[in-house]
Amino acid sequence: MMLALNLGAERQALIQKWSRFEKKMLGQMLVTEKPLDAVQQGIISRIALTFFKSRKSQEQWRGWLGENAIAEKAFQEKYQALEQRKEVKKKLLEKSSAVQFPLGDEVDEVLRQYFKVEYYIEKWADYSLRKLYEMGRKGLEEGLSPEKSLALGSLVMKQTSGIKPYDIQLIAVLAVLAKKGGKGRLAQVKTGEGKTLIITLLAFVLVMQQKSVDIVTSSHYLAMRDQKKGASFFKEFGIVTAHICEEAKDEVNFDAHILYGKATDYEFALMREKIQHKKLFVCSVRKRAFDCVIVDEVDNMMIDTASSSARISYPSLRKSRQAYYPIIYAYVQNENNPTVEGVKGAFVSQNIQEIPFSEEDLGELISSAQQAMRLKEEVDYVIQKVADSVLGSKLAIKIIDQENTGQILDGMRWSRGLHEFLELKHGIALDQESMTPISLSHATFYPRYESIYGLSGTLGSTFEREHIQTTYEVDPFDLPTYRPLIREDLPLRAFKTTEGLRAALCATIKKIVETGRPVLVLCPTIHETREIGKVFQGESLSHQLYNEMQEEKADVVIQKAGNAQAVTISTNNAGRGTDIVLTEEALTNGGLHVVFTYHPSSKRVEDQGIGRAGRQGQVGSSEIFVVTEEATAQLEMQRLEKEQLASAMLTERAQLEREINVHVEQFWGAIGTWKEGIKRGGLIKKEMDGLSEMQKEKAREWVLGGSQNGAFVFLMEK
Repeated sequence: MMLALNLGAERQALIQKWSRFEKKMLGQMLVTEKPLDAVQQGIISRIALTFFKSRKSQEQWRGWLGENAIAEKAFQEKYQALEQRKEVKKKLLEKSSAVQFPLGDEVDEVLRQYFKVEYYIEKWADYSLRKLYEMGRKGLEEGLSPEKSLALGSLVMKQTSGIKPYDIQLIAVLAVLAKKGGKGRLAQVKTGEGKTLIITLLAFVLVMQQKSVDIVTSSHYLAMRDQKKGASFFKEFGIVTAHICEEAKDEVNFDAHILYGKATDYEFALMREKIQHKKLFVCSVRKRAFDCVIVDEVDNMMIDTASSSARISYPSLRKSRQAYYPIIYAYVQNENNPTVEGVKGAFVSQNIQEIPFSEEDLGELISSAQQAMRLKEEVDYVIQKVADSVLGSKLAIKIIDQENTGQILDGMRWSRGLHEFLELKHGIALDQESMTPISLSHATFYPRYESIYGLSGTLGSTFEREHIQTTYEVDPFDLPTYRPLIREDLPLRAFKTTEGLRAALCATIKKIVETGRPVLVLCPTIHETREIGKVFQGESLSHQLYNEMQEEKADVVIQKAGNAQAVTISTNNAGRGTDIVLTEEALTNGGLHVVFTYHPSSKRVEDQGIGRAGRQGQVGSSEIFVVTEEATAQLEMQRLEKEQLASAMLTERAQLEREINVHVEQFWGAIGTWKEGIKRGGLIKKEMDGLSEMQKEKAREWVLGGSQNGAFVFLMEK
């Protein structure tokens, strides 16, 4: 410290006393970037003279430094913090490999808040955990400013878990909260920079502002894991958390300040509210529905799965049309150029005169049958055993999210006959035909929230960001990494044949494993993971599979993946949100090496996969192997064109879905009013006259008992 001159013990004691005082004073002045002017110096000088009450102390103070020099010299150490602030600002605004879309004009306000947070952290540093919890419980009742909430949360984290949030993490929370006129903000925080911690602090700050918070994750595993980890932090403040990942969900599952779940969990719950006409999202703890949503891996939710929708289906009482599908599929299989007229002829040959399809329907079914013939097992879908209430178990077709996550999508079915034709292709019994009276897409779900916040390691290209910004009214930005990225990304390697690629891959990995490093091999399909596994096995290269079809549990596989010399062959399932923790030996030997065996469909998918290596400033490396003679520039151009087209289509689709949803909301509002009228006055006789006995029974179940199964039988199929 500049004041630490060669003074006696008495003088040194006074200096220490002033040091504690000036910290408080400095915090109150909020540390502007400008040097203190003469007036400010005079004010601080007078405060100092008041603080040192004895006349002797005042005279000594003037004698040591001189009145005009008090502020300058007493604050020199703290002005080093100002220099740090300038460096942080420069880091936030500079473009780099991690930051392509930096913060804008709001950076000064964000930094002002950040230094205020630092002031409170210093001020409360000696507070006991008990006192901090008391402050939090009081804040939960009365409200607490973002700066105080963030400081409080940081101190509790440090005392309970030993984790001290670093500057970029604190700034991330404040920057996400700094709305620019829209619904909210999305931050790109590179992989390994602690997104889970940031989300926990962000949720804490929002709850302290007396808001209800919904956290959306990309899987049930992550939702339940994060809820369990976060509960220990939130509980002592009196903050209730819960997840809605279980199949049977009731009001009690939603009675929490903070909810965790997949987007479809919330969407299905919202649709059940409309069908059953009872509130799930507003309970005793949670006072308002759709206050704030925090979306983890927000690009996956708003881009990759944007075309997906949650649908509630019920068994149809109409005469099933599935009996006609085998005729259509058999015809398409045996025709090089199938036509609608040809399908009609196939029906006639089977003595079927009345065809329950329009010409447009038949055209779509022909296309679906052709697509079913093209789709490949373990590439586009898998066949797995599932539980069945009658048979005990049965085979089922399950869709693979092949282009994005590589995950198997449980409970999802292709529409327009495609799923049924795949079942016919593999000799699997067709499920009973169903009807879908209500569905909800992400584009109509997220805008219900007053505020939308999100984080991702990869927000994507300009086109993808524009789609998110236009569709959801949120502003995306990038944050720098806490530690410099030292991962080595090697040039793309192209091969003329698949065999050549696999041979080079095997040779490369053998060399890396000999150095004691672990390797992650990312493949486009489950089938490809198996094929590469066979090659490695033939070369006596020890490895493990991670493709959702492996025998070992996912947690066990991922834990082994960080060991020295471990080789893991995976789909993109390991490319997003997977934290491969490296052993000390693996780090010493050079860290994780990631290899893509194909050119990813988007830059985001590539960045997510490569981001498994070199996390938090660790050593590591990556490379991409492709089977092509095209130059890298051509591949990038094709990918850019694809992203631009996809973003435009998603934006247009989202607008259309919202327009349709207006009418859907009106319909279900009318149904709710109608149901309440029935409850009050009983079923009107003339409404019952045209119903079958089964439909009457279903109607009574629905109206009187709240049963979902008969909700639409007489409304939609009368």
